[in-house]
Amino acid sequence: MRILVVSVCLGLAVAAIQQTRSPAGAELENSQTRSHASWISDRPGWSTAVGSSVRLHCPPDGLVGSSYPFGHKCQFAVNTWTTALTDTKRNRLYIWGGGHNDYYGNEIYIFDVTSGTTSRTDPYVPTAADTGSTCRLELAPDVPNARHTYGAFVYVPDLDIAWAWGGIVACAAGGGGTDTWHLDVANLEAGHAASWKRISAKGTIPANILSGATAAYDPNTRLIFVDNRQGLFTYNPSTRTYKGVAETRAEALHTQAAIDPKRKIWIKIGDGVKVRRSIAPGSNYSEAPLNMTGCSVLFRAASPGFVYDQGEDRFVGWPNFGPTVYLYDPDTDSCTTMAFPDNAPSDACHDPSSRCPNTTGDFGKFAYFPSLRVFILFNDGNFDGRALRLTPTGSIKVPLQPGHL
Repeated sequence: MRILVVSVCLGLAVAAIQQTRSPAGAELENSQTRSHASWISDRPGWSTAVGSSVRLHCPPDGLVGSSYPFGHKCQFAVNTWTTALTDTKRNRLYIWGGGHNDYYGNEIYIFDVTSGTTSRTDPYVPTAADTGSTCRLELAPDVPNARHTYGAFVYVPDLDIAWAWGGIVACAAGGGGTDTWHLDVANLEAGHAASWKRISAKGTIPANILSGATAAYDPNTRLIFVDNRQGLFTYNPSTRTYKGVAETRAEALHTQAAIDPKRKIWIKIGDGVKVRRSIAPGSNYSEAPLNMTGCSVLFRAASPGFVYDQGEDRFVGWPNFGPTVYLYDPDTDSCTTMAFPDNAPSDACHDPSSRCPNTTGDFGKFAYFPSLRVFILFNDGNFDGRALRLTPTGSIKVPLQPGHL
């Protein structure tokens, strides 16, 4: 890493910081600074991708003779109980959602992080709204109905596919199933239909009695860990097999999970929930409560943004409003905070009367892109996407502040 030495003191300070980092961390940092998105500031803080809101990219009303008002409702593909897919190979964020009575279009919105632009695939027409009130999992063979995905939409980098499971499909009654889907991410293009495949999965398939599943991909085992609020399951996308591995307490609906592949742990937070599981080989995967000192604003939030940042070696969380992010250290079971007031999301977003993102939670719509070393926030279809950089491009870590209780 090249460092401009402004003074002897600064040079010594930088050298000291470098000595505390592992060679792997240094290599990661060097490789990550090679990619750049011009709309994102090199300085720490929030940046806005002007003109990127989903509302500006809705399908037109009356598409292919459909009676459905796509152009008036497509923001609910984002604003409902919907996650997003983080494609770290192409630096793109995919949002596929809607469901129940909120939105019936099954198109996928593509936010290109490098260019700061949004596009979409074509929705399938007719939608469920055009064909009656039956709650259908499929609109046609290998064409999934729109749905609340909650946290069950995950990227599998080894296979370059996305996995989706269950959810609440688009229909008046809001029913759901236990259907499993794979999406061909490599051939996902704007202006074309998405290439889905419904999977005849094997093993112990999770039930969909309770809404609000959370899921995360583990690069060590190459398994997806799925928590359906009744139990923890693994899914092997290569063999298309589920396996039940542990029980789960009937926890709150609005949670988010993330995996730390270094420590081999799964952490789930939200609506007051704060639990940890070991996912190391030989583990019994049982839940253990956390204290999360200094993190209460974060873990009390509804489906907060929560991801693992391998550069910082911390979980990073955003509580759905305001300029502050929380950095959780699993070794000390505590948070520190970083606040970036300029261009930040409104700090009043917990107040429904204020003009700010109106969502049911972030789920995966607060995402980390390691090659750019930025976080992307795309949690309201009426608002432009945002990027958050914690440290300058280059760079020395910014001092942290103690977490707020």
